[in-house]
Amino acid sequence: MQFLWIFYSIHIYVSIIYGLEQTICHMDTDTISCALYSVMTITSSTYGRNDGTTCADGHGPYSSGFNCTMDSTDWVTQKCQNKQTCSFEPRTIGIDPCPNKYKYMTVSYTCSGKQLRILTNASSTPCQNGGTCADLINKTRTLANCDSGYNRNSL
Repeated sequence: MQFLWIFYSIHIYVSIIYGLEQTICHMDTDTISCALYSVMTITSSTYGRNDGTTCADGHGPYSSGFNCTMDSTDWVTQKCQNKQTCSFEPRTIGIDPCPNKYKYMTVSYTCSGKQLRILTNASSTPCQNGGTCADLINKTRTLANCDSGYNRNSL
């Protein structure tokens, strides 16, 4: 018995939404990003110092005076809203909520859009008596090899 093997791949775009959070140290230039075909929505951002250890390498640890933050959501939104990727330096915000402290920015954002998914499969289909076999997924012509006594048709 012979079978026609039909190989196919289906490309679909799935709507996705996922949340991310990233911390960027004061003097660093860093990039926040979403997957291909997705864009970001900034949900919140703070700039300053909330603890004694984040971004403290060579600058701390700080044992006190670290509860000094400001809301930086509007600033990040202006730079990054509806983009797939966005690079910036927190120190360019132009306001210092913690004088003489090494600061960092924490950005929370969601990514939404379409993400490509490729599904592949292989299936065998015997030709039916008097029938034909075809790749209906891709609508391409396929040569069917059928059992003896069955028709062999080229579509």
